[in-house]
Amino acid sequence: MPSRPPFFSIIIPVYNLADYIQETLSGIKDQLWDDYEIIAVDDGSTDGTAELLDRLDNPRLTVLHQRNKGVSCARNTAINAARGVYIAFLDGDDVWLPEHLSHAAHFFQAHPDAAWYTSSYAKSFSPEQDKKNIHSGEHPVFRLGHYFPDGIRCIHTSSTIIRRDAIPEGGMFPEDLRYGEDLVAFATIASLHPVIGINDSITVLYRQRRDSAVHSPMDLNTKVEQDAAIFRHFMAIPANRENARATMNYYRSMSLSFWINRIMSSRLNTWLPSIRERKAATGTMVSLWITLFVLCNFLNVIFFSLPLLLLQKLRIRFQK
Repeated sequence: MPSRPPFFSIIIPVYNLADYIQETLSGIKDQLWDDYEIIAVDDGSTDGTAELLDRLDNPRLTVLHQRNKGVSCARNTAINAARGVYIAFLDGDDVWLPEHLSHAAHFFQAHPDAAWYTSSYAKSFSPEQDKKNIHSGEHPVFRLGHYFPDGIRCIHTSSTIIRRDAIPEGGMFPEDLRYGEDLVAFATIASLHPVIGINDSITVLYRQRRDSAVHSPMDLNTKVEQDAAIFRHFMAIPANRENARATMNYYRSMSLSFWINRIMSSRLNTWLPSIRERKAATGTMVSLWITLFVLCNFLNVIFFSLPLLLLQKLRIRFQK
């Protein structure tokens, strides 16, 4: 007779996280809710992470290995292997506070029709220290929000739990994206299940690392290609879905916000190295032209894109 599926399957993609993964697993061990399995997918690590995971003696832990294919593929692999009723996502360097799973379990028990749930998180450079100062509380206050009209934007993957049967077949996370895969995945879920459970209590510590993929530099051409790929994924959402239009409005608002932020807050890191490299290869005139192009883009943000973004947000607001 097959064993009863666990309440939660904890999904952990891992790539070169030997310095952090044990702290992440320790946070799981400290959970007040213990009906779970752990599926860690090593994505071709080269720093000893795979060997470390294989040495662990934890009957709840299943370790899968694959060649390096990216975090989306690792998550999809783990989801396919999961037996749990709910899929709890956790990045291999983040840390859960002890109440994370118990809060989520109480929410789903109170709202059995809910497809997904998220809690608040705190950014942390030292989760081991910070978790001593943050208390989630024994009696959280849950609320139900609508992903699109309520403007829910900044949910973190490690804070999110989704009912297994609400995840589309064929892979939840797009494997052709180097960034924004969670944006596409969650918007796709929301196009089918727009109501999400929200816990305003902090139950997750989101580790800040300067060497993480989120903060890794990316050349302009790659960014343009990735933005186009994100757009294609949003366009692939069937137009006959009830929330298809809201999903596209969400994409337009988010893409404008990201683009403006990229140019205004990261323009030096994004553009100057490219300018210097091309000056050596193409000469001063081309370098000056590129510099002018950068300046025009910056002015475009101030005089065109920023007002357009504000108008877009106002239009979405009045459509509610």
